[in-house]
Amino acid sequence: MSTSKDKKGSLSLGRRLIDERKRLKLTQKEAAEGCRVSREMWGRYERDDAMPGANVLENFVSLGAYPDVLLGDPGNESRQGIALLLSEIAAQLGLYNKQNELDAIERKLLEESRSDWKEMLGGPVAPSNQPSAASLMENWLSCSPHVLFPRHRWALEDAIQTLEFALEVADKKMTPQDKASAIEELWRDAKQGNRDRVDLASVKALIDKSASSGRL
Repeated sequence: MSTSKDKKGSLSLGRRLIDERKRLKLTQKEAAEGCRVSREMWGRYERDDAMPGANVLENFVSLGAYPDVLLGDPGNESRQGIALLLSEIAAQLGLYNKQNELDAIERKLLEESRSDWKEMLGGPVAPSNQPSAASLMENWLSCSPHVLFPRHRWALEDAIQTLEFALEVADKKMTPQDKASAIEELWRDAKQGNRDRVDLASVKALIDKSASSGRL
């Protein structure tokens, strides 16, 4: 019988089977029946006296076992690695005070990773109607002043062109500073609304506001 550690110092497969079985609150008999093997054979798997086949692992995943844990990727290490990476990205892009968004992305990345492993092992994967990790990541990155997605670039171009056209039609002028502030406000409003066009009413309001303050 081998120890609970493999040659690399990680938990052996038998130890991981035990941990997952206990997490699922299953007895050895229940796990064995769910994986369609005898109670004795399951005990051999947990003692590392025998190696379960792919079909056994597939069945165990269908009972709720985490594929990444069975395959040697402890959940805590995955979470720590993802958290560190996201924190570093946040620091580089000026995305501070966004912990809720970071937590949601981290959970979704882990969930999708486990679903991928589960699908690879042949287990059932329940469809999700929640936003994907990629979608959550894009929304998070869009809060950074250093990230410009195509639709945001279009919104910025539209803000510049629309303001210039509106000023020409109204026969009014803005100082460069006021114009830059107005464009930034219009662009940020479009970004927050996930639009690639600025709101015409907002353009008119900004022009009227500038005119009333005597800056036109």
